[in-house]
Amino acid sequence: MGDNNYYVDKLEFHNALKEYNETKSQKSYNKIGKFFLSVAENYLNRPRYINYSKDWKDDMISEAVFDMCRYKHNYDVEKMEKRYEEYDILPDPFSYFSQYAFSGAQGLLKSKYADMEILVKLPFIENIDKKEM
Repeated sequence: MGDNNYYVDKLEFHNALKEYNETKSQKSYNKIGKFFLSVAENYLNRPRYINYSKDWKDDMISEAVFDMCRYKHNYDVEKMEKRYEEYDILPDPFSYFSQYAFSGAQGLLKSKYADMEILVKLPFIENIDKKEM
């Protein structure tokens, strides 16, 4: 499941998406899921995410894979194949779904930090002396 430049073979990934679109088979869906997981896990091993805990990384990976599954229909197999025929540009679902890994991680971090801000304020609310009210 890897070529020289990436940890996911772009054409194998593209062909799995194409096969799923044509057959809706569980086998191809499972294969796509492995690609999604690989993209998300490896994307989140970038230096930018190195200091996050395993729990946070697992949550980011889950969110990224969820987004990829939810929006896999937006990857246009036929359009990518036309690009290849006309311009000799290889189909690249790897790059396309890497953006979902980034967006999923950023969205989760944004919500977690918002939750943390609320939690930081809670002890102050808890310690308000009720007699002063």
